[in-house]
Amino acid sequence: MYFPDMSPYSYGTWYREQSIAFQEVRTIGWLKQGFTYSKGKVGDRFLQKLQQMYQSPRVHIRGMRGYHQCDLCDPSLANKDQQSASSPQQIWRGSSELWIPSSMSSQLIYAAPSMIRHYIIAHEYRPPDEFIQSVQEFDLNSDWDGEEMYSQLLEQYRDRMRRGEKRF
Repeated sequence: MYFPDMSPYSYGTWYREQSIAFQEVRTIGWLKQGFTYSKGKVGDRFLQKLQQMYQSPRVHIRGMRGYHQCDLCDPSLANKDQQSASSPQQIWRGSSELWIPSSMSSQLIYAAPSMIRHYIIAHEYRPPDEFIQSVQEFDLNSDWDGEEMYSQLLEQYRDRMRRGEKRF
């Protein structure tokens, strides 16, 4: 599934066969073969913090029943590296999302696929600077709950659609 960085989040958010785009949530790192993406280095501090976020049930949310294989990788190698190697919980890449609040705006959230760390390491993807900053500044001991935020937003948008609102 491809979404340009910083586009409104609309993955799996439906109401009566109509897609809902959360304006408060921006997509980061939803890459797909055939689409360009920014490349560059990220720091070790960022990668370490991102890895820690995989262990947080408040950030690492929306677990799915299957998983997505990286279509940027050589197909003959696609199954060789499906698990996050340094994770004691054996988090499967492509089976969930990370929801991270922006450090610059209390009204903004970033949604990234669990493949994001793989994309950064294997394919030199460089997320937007504001996402990198938000990851580095996020307090893993905060009361932030991405799953709860997803549920609240989904219900708010469904209520608005029930009332007949067309624009969000």
